[in-house]
Amino acid sequence: LSASELLMVLEDMMNAPAVREVFEELKLFLGIREGSSSKYRTNIPMSEIDFTDCLSCATSYRSLPKDYPVPLCSGRTELCDQVMNDEWVSVPSGSEDYNYTHYRKNQYEESLFKCEDDRFELDMLIETNASAIRVIEPLLEESE
Repeated sequence: LSASELLMVLEDMMNAPAVREVFEELKLFLGIREGSSSKYRTNIPMSEIDFTDCLSCATSYRSLPKDYPVPLCSGRTELCDQVMNDEWVSVPSGSEDYNYTHYRKNQYEESLFKCEDDRFELDMLIETNASAIRVIEPLLEESE
């Protein structure tokens, strides 16, 4: 059952003035934007967004389409608005891409993908340890 189908079913039941406000809030929660000329009327999965005309940053980051509705977020402070990312998303590429499974890999490509995954995991471990060292060093200096 999609969001649009759910709204079609509930629209008749929630037509009374007492619950109309709740129905409107449900539409906002589901990401339905009434009267929008955008082809993205609802918040759809990233796999269904067309990123072909979007800006890219490195191989796996793309900007959202200009007409994609950014979900509302309550509770953000002014600092959050300055530093939070609402424009760039990570998109799968290579061995991460679920649509890539139809491609038949030979032993060399499989080794290359495994090496790439291992390097990523090692990079994450190194950065985790470096982050822990950055936190612990001031504490060590303070205790001496």
